[in-house]
Amino acid sequence: MLEYACAADDPATLGVALAHIEKALDRLSVGMLKAAHAVTVGHGPAGESSLEPSAQALYFHLRLTSERLREPLLACQAGRSWTRRLVTTGDARAMT
Repeated sequence: MLEYACAADDPATLGVALAHIEKALDRLSVGMLKAAHAVTVGHGPAGESSLEPSAQALYFHLRLTSERLREPLLACQAGRSWTRRLVTTGDARAMT
């Protein structure tokens, strides 16, 4: 991903770099949700409510991290949209 992030200095490839960052953030977010789910495995239908306090705390923080990764992911999506507009209108020279 680092090689794609390095392309962010060129307006024509900035959208590609943001797409790769967005994908990485999505994978991290999903990974955190899977980790949170793993904490509840084996606790039956009660799930989170039947966990001991330390497991509840871990579950909470993993889910919170997943949720917080969504905001930068959305920012990348918005950035890609603005990049497309900038490049298509010919204002890309303003970025260099």
